Amino acid sequence: MGNAWITGNWGPELNFRPANMEKLPWDRQALKFSKEGKLLLEIGHPSNGPANNQDTTILGAPSSIQLDEEGREVFIGDGYKNKRVVVYDSETGAFKRGWGAYGMPLSEIDNSKPEGHYDPAARRLNSSEARSSAFDSLSMGFFT
Repeated sequence: MGNAWITGNWGPELNFRPANMEKLPWDRQALKFSKEGKLLLEIGHPSNGPANNQDTTILGAPSSIQLDEEGREVFIGDGYKNKRVVVYDSETGAFKRGWGAYGMPLSEIDNSKPEGHYDPAARRLNSSEARSSAFDSLSMGFFT
């Protein structure tokens, strides 16, 4: 349809560290723009809130996005701060469904960082644990 989708995943933990970083919110949203640059839809919003895999009104620094134009759905890999895939209506932004690793319901996903989480600032896995029971930024980078 000629629209552009972008996700925001900037957070003070990930990038540069300005003096007032504790006051700066995470960029926890997905935005849809027309080809003319008009904002058409916003899913989520900037926030300093903690990770919350059960809250579908905000994202957790999404790591990837995939659009299903025919189904009018947008799939968001929400893996830098959260550990889930969430699906929204691509026209209205209404939440449709979501899951964690291995099909885990959102209500069962632990909101703490997994043992083997990827630390983007250090660009390395923070554990020798090879397999996690939860999605994280390392596993959420690409859809196929």
